[in-house]
Amino acid sequence: MKKNYIFSLMFISAIFANAQSFKVEYQVQFKQKKVPSVGSEDFRKRVAEQQSAKQKHILSYVDGNFMYESFPEAPVYDTVNRPKKIYLTQVPLNSFSQPKIKSLKRKNDPGFYSYTKIKDEEFYQYGIPGDKILETAVSDEKILGLSCKVATVENSISKTISKVWYTEQIPAKTGPLAYFNFPGLVLKVESEHITAEAKSVEKNVKNLIIEDIDKNLKVYNHEEFMEKVKELRKS
Repeated sequence: MKKNYIFSLMFISAIFANAQSFKVEYQVQFKQKKVPSVGSEDFRKRVAEQQSAKQKHILSYVDGNFMYESFPEAPVYDTVNRPKKIYLTQVPLNSFSQPKIKSLKRKNDPGFYSYTKIKDEEFYQYGIPGDKILETAVSDEKILGLSCKVATVENSISKTISKVWYTEQIPAKTGPLAYFNFPGLVLKVESEHITAEAKSVEKNVKNLIIEDIDKNLKVYNHEEFMEKVKELRKS
């Protein structure tokens, strides 16, 4: 029985080792919420509900390159507090929308590029994951039928602690958001700020296209990015 189990693990790993492409769907929930202090009670309630809901995120991987993106819900508008008609059009006084997340990583590049758009200006933030692995153990939990290891990691900047489940049965260093620097596909993350868990893995996806970085957009490191955001907020 034990030999058959070991053989099965080796067989599954061999399949993914030869696979050049796959797609993962995650459910992601952000824990820190900031509900607007203005607008009608109905508007603020619907904003809170959207912020509490789990988001659909998709990871597309091809031969060491990957793209990660979110699919936020439609904007929430305040249909109670409205201004007067302006040229026969009623524009809601308050609105709320969750930002689109899109990040790109290229093979052999240690960092990743996060697409950002603020006030019609587009650019990238370039970052390298700085999480330090404090401990790794075999997990009793299987995710999507895949055996996992669970790592306890510390963020080098915030010093917050996260738990990361990854599987070496899919030997690709990739995962949700900035959690991709592990020896296997990251299937689950629990941190102070988010929870993320893979809901499906589609392997050997044909004609899977990974978007390239727009060479016309500027790239800022973390410090430059923060200064750029401050500058745009003042303008």
